[in-house]
Amino acid sequence: MPPVPTPPARTSRGHTRLRLLTPLFALALLAAALLPTNAHAATTAWVDTGGDCLNMRSAPGLASATIRCLDHGAEITLLDATQALDGFTWQQIQHQGDIGWVANFYITTNPDDVQVIEEPSAPTAAALIEPPAGGITFGTTTETDPAALAAAQTYPVEGIWTFDVRTQQFRQYLPSAPTFVNTLTSIPAGAVVTIKRAGTLLPAGAPPQASLTVAGTPNQLTTPPIDGITQGVSGTTDPKFLVQAQSFTVRSVSYFHVESQQWLIYLPDAPDHAQSLRQGQLRTNSVVTLRRAPDADPPPSEGTP
Repeated sequence: MPPVPTPPARTSRGHTRLRLLTPLFALALLAAALLPTNAHAATTAWVDTGGDCLNMRSAPGLASATIRCLDHGAEITLLDATQALDGFTWQQIQHQGDIGWVANFYITTNPDDVQVIEEPSAPTAAALIEPPAGGITFGTTTETDPAALAAAQTYPVEGIWTFDVRTQQFRQYLPSAPTFVNTLTSIPAGAVVTIKRAGTLLPAGAPPQASLTVAGTPNQLTTPPIDGITQGVSGTTDPKFLVQAQSFTVRSVSYFHVESQQWLIYLPDAPDHAQSLRQGQLRTNSVVTLRRAPDADPPPSEGTP
């Protein structure tokens, strides 16, 4: 009788199986090593600028190239890296396959926090925001005839004023006054005007609440003489950005809130608790009054005793 073949030892089968699985195990380890190390930390966030788009840059810092401008409310993914530079903390993000950097002041991880600043309804070319009885309002107009501007309002007008930045003088038009009293006979197109409504002023509403939301691009206003004032449209909701955009040293920013009939003031050199005009209380179409401070003395040249 021929001998019966002896089956392979169990240990031999085990070694054979181990040799087959070893390459697969090595590939699994390699794939794990190649996964992004920050994948576990990815967090969803949203752009919160109040309306403007947010620059997504190729590297941290204001001087870095812009990859794209992310819409307000856009959904993004936060990555691990952050870096402080140029007064901001920069956050690395991913959006639609692009990886870049944004200032984290303008993002939020809570979608309920995404805000949109509501601008007052735009007045017509002649009609300004209506003040309460006895109150005043500010705005710009394309109407050049003060009598026609007064007639275009929906309330009785007591007076209209414009301010000449060059001469630092007000000119007035009083509808009920004789002609020789009125120094305002023609309004420059687009000029800032102040209109006073007839009547007795009663207590009005409260000034707007401050907000962390920033919108708009600051306008550069006409430069007044030193210690003089200039008027114009803010273009931004942040008085600090408005100050930085001017070509002269700003002593103060004043904003008259028509609904509450109150002046709100921002002083660039004052602490935060001393400010009555704060970020988010302006609107991009708000009329502001800026007072110019003396320019800083230039530093002495090297070698001067």
